[in-house]
Amino acid sequence: MPTLDEARRFQADCVVADLHAHPALKTEIVRRKFWERPSAHKEFAPTKLRTSLPSLDAGGINLLFSAVYVPEKKLRDDCWLVRPASWFTPGLARALKGAPFEVTCNMITGFEEAVAVANQRTDGRKAIVARSRAELETALADPARPMVVLHTVEGAHSLGGTLANLRTLFEQGVCMLTLAHFYPNGVSPPVAGVPRDHLIRKLGCFRWKPDLDATLPTLGESVVKAMLDWGMLIDLTHTTPPARRRIYEINQGRRPLVMSHVGSTRLFDDPMNASPTDIEAIVECQGLIGVIFMTDWLIGPHPTNADTLAQVVATIRALVDQGAEDCIALGSDFDGMTDPPDDLREPADIPRLTQALLESFTPEQVRKFIGGNALRALRAGWGR
Repeated sequence: MPTLDEARRFQADCVVADLHAHPALKTEIVRRKFWERPSAHKEFAPTKLRTSLPSLDAGGINLLFSAVYVPEKKLRDDCWLVRPASWFTPGLARALKGAPFEVTCNMITGFEEAVAVANQRTDGRKAIVARSRAELETALADPARPMVVLHTVEGAHSLGGTLANLRTLFEQGVCMLTLAHFYPNGVSPPVAGVPRDHLIRKLGCFRWKPDLDATLPTLGESVVKAMLDWGMLIDLTHTTPPARRRIYEINQGRRPLVMSHVGSTRLFDDPMNASPTDIEAIVECQGLIGVIFMTDWLIGPHPTNADTLAQVVATIRALVDQGAEDCIALGSDFDGMTDPPDDLREPADIPRLTQALLESFTPEQVRKFIGGNALRALRAGWGR
């Protein structure tokens, strides 16, 4: 088995990408400092920032898809814990009260400011926000190998129901939009966004039931067509299977489509995960399937988070066996999860995953999985 140091040296010659993480959620909503690396606790810690610049640097990440998520207003009714949390978290209260599009723009700007401050206050590798393909290529060519931050948005409720707002986000540098999230938003119907039998469901939250037969509405079709025209990656995570099938029909292999943070139905049969139909369509359009670091989505309800690393490797093996080798990526969902796995607690742990992958796959395959595929699809899907 390769040593951890060998895994780190291997990563140094690769692009290492995380398709889906939420540092902006923690820096804006709970005012955590992007330049500080707190201890990565195993326990439930919803206010802890794990995707800090020092942790990303320690993990060798050099391409971060930073997902801006504005908490949906229906959360106040569907999860009773949100109301008392907002009493003690002014950022959460403002996000729930504000217009989602305005809050989204403010979070993007705020995170860019956090990146700038982090660059001043840390001694390690610097971060650069790329707002276009040209800026991405310039950053990747920099001999200093800065970490490149890309803006993405999770949930089309952030559009406020208009294509004009989508265009504004695209011009702000948002390279990818996750169409659905927890609740219907007029653009894409969602699947259940919290795993079945999860503790938070047992506490009386997330009882709203999605319509899994719902497909893409008229506005959703307009959004999808505009994104394909402009060159903005479409993330199908959280979207219902019928809506995903409709998007495959509209796309017809034209652009890479993405499922940024999911598992495989071969290991856990849930509508959230990539089915054989999804895998076939994503392989056809040379898209991406980002494997989430969450056991509840990878193999279903599980009594421990201690073996998630092994489950990520097993999910990647299942996807390879289904012909998706050139579409596999990593989509951690760090800082979107309140209880991350014990063995993949923060970006600094990524070399441990690389180490495990090198034991199971060839170096060329691992190079694709940890970032090569992500960069290839980004270049093909972002911009004209």
